[in-house]
Amino acid sequence: MYQNKHDEALAELQKAYDNARNDGEKRVALFSFRTSLSLIEKSTLAKEIKENAALIHHYNIARVFLVKGDLAGAMSETEKFRKGEETRKNKNQIRLGHELSGMIAFHQKDYGKADEAKKYATWAAKYNVLPFMNYAYVRMKAEKLLAAL
Repeated sequence: MYQNKHDEALAELQKAYDNARNDGEKRVALFSFRTSLSLIEKSTLAKEIKENAALIHHYNIARVFLVKGDLAGAMSETEKFRKGEETRKNKNQIRLGHELSGMIAFHQKDYGKADEAKKYATWAAKYNVLPFMNYAYVRMKAEKLLAAL
C-alpha cells in the first residue's frame, strides 16, 4: 500500500498518533514510529535520508513522552533532537526543536519568560506567510494567547 511512498506512510503514522484517544493507542503509534524508523534504516535509501529519519524519530518520541506525561523522557529526546538539528542548521527542524522546548516548558508550568512569549506570540499572530492549514491553527492560538497576555 505504501511501498515506495515513505512520506505518505509517515504522514499516516503521524495522523494515527494525533488522533489517538488513549494511552493504548499512543503506544501503538509509538510502536509504529519505531517500526518505520527500523524500515528506513534497513532500506537502500541514501545515508542522509536515514540520518534525517533518525533525527525526526527523536522529535516524534519526545512528543509521545510529553503526551504520556514523562517529562524526563521528553527532555532527553528533545536534547538529542536539538543536538542533531543544530548541526544540520535546517530552519524547519530548528523550529521543531523550539516547539518541543516550548511544550516541555508548558508542561512544567514554566511561564517565567512572559515577555519573550509575548514577542513570539505577536510574531506568530501577525506573521504573513502563504496559507498553510497548520499555520491557521497556530495563528488562532497565538491571537488568543496575545489577548490573554
